[in-house]
Amino acid sequence: MATIPSRDEWIFGRVKNVLNDKEHMLQNNILQMLNRTTRMFRYKNLPETILPKDLETQLQVGGFAVWKEVDGKLYTFTAGLGGEPNPYYLPTLAIVANPALRYNASLEIGKDCVVMLNDNFYQGLMPMFNKYASLLTEAEISLKYAIINARVPALIQADNDSTYESAMKFFDKVVEGKEYGIISSKEFFDGIRAQDYYKQSYIKDVIESIQYIKGSWFNEVGLKSAFNMKREAINESEADLNDDILHPTIDTMLECRKSAIEKVNEMYGTNITVELDSAWEKDRHDEELTQEYKEAEIESMEPENTEEQEVNENENVGDT
Repeated sequence: MATIPSRDEWIFGRVKNVLNDKEHMLQNNILQMLNRTTRMFRYKNLPETILPKDLETQLQVGGFAVWKEVDGKLYTFTAGLGGEPNPYYLPTLAIVANPALRYNASLEIGKDCVVMLNDNFYQGLMPMFNKYASLLTEAEISLKYAIINARVPALIQADNDSTYESAMKFFDKVVEGKEYGIISSKEFFDGIRAQDYYKQSYIKDVIESIQYIKGSWFNEVGLKSAFNMKREAINESEADLNDDILHPTIDTMLECRKSAIEKVNEMYGTNITVELDSAWEKDRHDEELTQEYKEAEIESMEPENTEEQEVNENENVGDT
């Protein structure tokens, strides 16, 4: 009978030093971001055959998904697009091949199926994710070697065997925390030379690069990042400057989904809806409340009763 591993063995059996595998680091960085972005939208009234996470993975990774009813049930497929281009050079056919359902078909887009786009150009998020994940991987590897090199602030040169042995004993005692005594030999100092090897600011520069890459990546997918290259406090107006770049990509993605959902509801008689979800919904809600507050504040500063002021001004003129 096979032995059942302990929980620790089950957990840590999956752990390895990812810093030794560049490709694994790249894939892991992309998957971590996909874990966030697949929560970007909230769907209501989806059929049981379509899970939001699978639909969003199809859209964000492949750039589009094909909605089609098979045996009375609605599915979304990863497909190939082709056929004779329409007047705007867009595909007119979706070629679906799904082994699990044993379904193969060449479908006319807009008549036999609905193509839901992630964005206006069928790109998906992978080109962006690949760029930032590659930069982040390189920066994290640089941080690894910066930390390792920090162990060697200087290179030590010994001109002869006697000086080498003395130096080794000296540094061994330092590492062990022992008293290393007083060095009285002039030969020791004459025979030892230290060459500067590590610059103290290097780790800080690499960490700032990592923060900058992550912050830019988060901004691209509509998430606010607290990273600030100025290294000093920023005021509210400066903080609000980043808000404008958070919207266009997300607005385009939401518009593409809503447009396709309308066609799906019309073609298949469903009542599906889609809206922003998670942090994206909260940020948009907070921005709307802030805007309402600012508008109310401006209105409160304006004169409330101009007619009364005009009457008072006329009375004052008559008195004079």
